[in-house]
Amino acid sequence: MENVRSPMDNLFNMLSGFNVGQEKALKQGIYNAVALFFLCLVSVAGYGLYIILKPFVKPLIWALLCGSVLFPFKCLLVTVVQSWFIKVEASRTLLIVNVSLLPIHMFDNVSERVGSFLWMHIKYIIWTALLALLAIGLYHFTPNVIMLFAWRMFQIFSIISGFFILTCNIFMVSTILIGYFIILYIYWTPSNSIRFRYMSFVIWFIISMYLSSIVGTYQVLVFAALQILCVIGFIYEVILIMDGHELNGRHLTFSQAASFALTNEPVYNIHYMNRATLRDRYLLNKIRAELRTSLDIQDDEVDTDKYMYGALYACAGMLLWKHRWIAHVLVIPLAYYIVKQLGSYFGFWKMILRNCNSMIEILKSWCMDRHQALIPSNIRGLYKISIIVDEKLRNILNNSVNAVATTSVILGLIVFTTCTSIFIMIQIYAEGLHLVQVTGEILNSTLMSNPDIDWVPEKWEESVNSVLDNVYTYGRSAISDGIRGLVKDLEPAKAEQMEKKVLELWDRLYQAWMMSNMDPNLVGPTVDAITLLLLLSDLFNMTSIQNFAKENIGILTSVFDSVWSIVKGNMSVILTVFTELFYIILMSGSAVLNFVLSTVVFFTTLFYLLSSSDKTYKPIELTTIFSPISCHRFATSLQEAVIGVFAATFKLASFFGMWTWFIHNLFQVKIVYLPSALATILGAVPFLDAYFACIPATIELWFTRGSIIAISFFLFHFLPCNIVVTEFYKEIKGGGHPYLTGLSIAGGIFCLGVEGAIFGPLLLCCIMVVINLSRHYLHSPEEEVVLPTYPNHERTSECKSK
Repeated sequence: MENVRSPMDNLFNMLSGFNVGQEKALKQGIYNAVALFFLCLVSVAGYGLYIILKPFVKPLIWALLCGSVLFPFKCLLVTVVQSWFIKVEASRTLLIVNVSLLPIHMFDNVSERVGSFLWMHIKYIIWTALLALLAIGLYHFTPNVIMLFAWRMFQIFSIISGFFILTCNIFMVSTILIGYFIILYIYWTPSNSIRFRYMSFVIWFIISMYLSSIVGTYQVLVFAALQILCVIGFIYEVILIMDGHELNGRHLTFSQAASFALTNEPVYNIHYMNRATLRDRYLLNKIRAELRTSLDIQDDEVDTDKYMYGALYACAGMLLWKHRWIAHVLVIPLAYYIVKQLGSYFGFWKMILRNCNSMIEILKSWCMDRHQALIPSNIRGLYKISIIVDEKLRNILNNSVNAVATTSVILGLIVFTTCTSIFIMIQIYAEGLHLVQVTGEILNSTLMSNPDIDWVPEKWEESVNSVLDNVYTYGRSAISDGIRGLVKDLEPAKAEQMEKKVLELWDRLYQAWMMSNMDPNLVGPTVDAITLLLLLSDLFNMTSIQNFAKENIGILTSVFDSVWSIVKGNMSVILTVFTELFYIILMSGSAVLNFVLSTVVFFTTLFYLLSSSDKTYKPIELTTIFSPISCHRFATSLQEAVIGVFAATFKLASFFGMWTWFIHNLFQVKIVYLPSALATILGAVPFLDAYFACIPATIELWFTRGSIIAISFFLFHFLPCNIVVTEFYKEIKGGGHPYLTGLSIAGGIFCLGVEGAIFGPLLLCCIMVVINLSRHYLHSPEEEVVLPTYPNHERTSECKSK
């Protein structure tokens, strides 16, 4: 009897009959099918996981984003605490002693940092202080004679320049130009060309006067601006001449280069030298660095930190100026730093330490000889136990540094967000009230100062008064008719008395409202709020209500019966209303419950993300290890783009917030925090330019302190917005034009809410990176991408095949 073969044996016998090529193709097909099957399983599992976690997607995403922001602070805190534990272990002292000395070490570090920072920037601080004192002195202590003399000189310059500018009309300028070209054509020779070179300056001077005459009212200011630009251009040309001669090994002074620029003749007293004098070379490099333009050198690297530090230092200086007690507090660490540095310079601390060490050694040797008499065995045992406990406690604390630092950072985030929100809300509330008051004052002053303008139609006041009188009259008659209809079954005397009280109340209300804007010292009968309250208490006191109910119980019973019949007939409507109200209450409760759950999920996820991250943020580490992107170039470009988006958004928001706060305080505007918050939002979410936040303060300055101050204030906001924004957006690698980045932020918020401010630029960066890489591969298809070697990933051949 033959053995029964299994289906697998038949399959193996069939496969054994294939040749090598067929077997290889079959194996590849099986591998592809298995891979596709596992891919489908992973996709289905991922989709199921998404459905399960869908209610918590937003808190998870926000935890991921906030974790990326808080991770550097957590790493810094962990590094500082672990370094402190290392110092504690190296010092071999008890933990309680180091903890008690911790405030002293903190004070020493703070004073060291503050003092070293001020010493590094001492030149800038001195120059800033001197300039500020000079400006204050000139503003407050300049004699009126000098100011009057300067103003008179400015008036004389304006009159003379205005006279010559008015004479330079189109006919005069055309005649001069035609005559100059004729003379240039006839009489110019190389021997007398120097005269025409000087004459060209005069011709262009006349042309600048004609251009200034076109603008009309501001012709003197435009003329002065044109002359300043001409001087700057001449100085820059001289610098270029000095630079060119220096590259050829020759040295020119500034006067020689200016003469060369005027005449274009070679200077014969140039001496060849291998090295110019140190002073002239330093001056040349300094002027060249100051006057260098972007047309000469295009820097690929964008340095926006100077703007951030400038705004930060300006805000710090303004805080010190407004709150001078901070400077008084800083005197203590500065004095400590100065004494410490002086002692180190003159060697005082080394001498004191040497004497202390010698005394400690003497005392130590004396105590060691008598330690049995000083410290008994029970105290020695207790000390050893304390050392063991201290070591165990130090190990426990050292192992829990990560979790404690994470908790501290999260608590710091909560406290900072809460305090900042409360402070900003209070400031915005106060400034909003001030803004409303200022707007009312401006409108009132405008209306009062322009009585001839018809702001409202003719006979408006008479029409309003007639309408109010009609409302009062018809309302009084309607109230009287209504009361008569309600109390028609009562006695005529009681009905008349009730009608009289209600009409008296109506009269008093009308009189109080009409006399609300009257002078309080007005002579005659008046009605105020206290009178109305007394009248209402007399009319609707509990005793009168009880007496009315007892005397008219039959009427009230009939009224309640009619109301109950109406309720029974409309029970379905009433149930529907109550059902809707109950549904709204339940939905509100579910919204509160969802908010609480989302908050718990957010903080729990944030804690686990930060606590599980060591040197690298955990999501970035997992993405690096299990990245499905096979091409290293795309991953690197995308990482740079993501970092650029976060950095540019944070820098823009911070810069505009600080700059707006500084300028508003500099011009002593009372509305400060409201425009600063608005500028911060517009810096991160550019629906509008950030300078729109200064418009309310500009209007206030225009009406309170004049147009010049208001225009200067607006320019201080407008110019940085047009200069700095592009520089910040250039930090976004692969994001395209800065305007596209702004649109992606605005569109992301429109589609995805607040999260779109981050995901919009990220998607734009991904698309731009893909486009740039595709264009690169199309232009150089033979170039192969070489991947770095990662652990557990060897995909170089895969990327090459692609």
